Amino acid sequence: MQPRNNICYNLFMEKISSSKDAAACKLLILYVLEKLNIAAGNIELTGYIIEERLMDFLSFQQRINELTATGHIASVPRDGKTLYGITDKGIALISEMRDLIPCVEKNRIDRTIYKFNRHVINERSVVADYTPEDENKSIVRLELNEGGFVALDLKIAAASKEEARFICNNWKTRAMEIYSGIVDLLLNQPDID
Repeated sequence: MQPRNNICYNLFMEKISSSKDAAACKLLILYVLEKLNIAAGNIELTGYIIEERLMDFLSFQQRINELTATGHIASVPRDGKTLYGITDKGIALISEMRDLIPCVEKNRIDRTIYKFNRHVINERSVVADYTPEDENKSIVRLELNEGGFVALDLKIAAASKEEARFICNNWKTRAMEIYSGIVDLLLNQPDID
């Protein structure tokens, strides 16, 4: 007699490998993105899903595209790659359906997601520091790196150390939002009458 976890795992893998149960794959993807709690690239997500044997490559690509089309996942193109994150609609669905995911799979994801999260964050590092020039002026340096590529490197003058600290703290907590806003402003054509 097999232990209950092995039986559940085998039954679950049979369900995932059959094309009729795409819902199980979608729930797993939503669960991973909810636990990850940060947008991740397709390559990183695919690697994690395959390494953890949650599903095969083609199933993952098909299901993530379906979840994006239905609005459960948002995809954002950035620097030549696509980042995926769970939407409010996806969070609502996984909250309702979480109990349908076998405990064995949830436990495995829960055990391994922290390491994956650290990997994603390390690929996207945020730097913020400042150098006081005198009592009334500091130079703030802001940097955003993604996958070894410097996406933004900016120096800005601050009127005081307090202002410089505020800018640094704001950058550390909202770097992607600020970066996206800067890029949007730079790409928009001004209305010239």
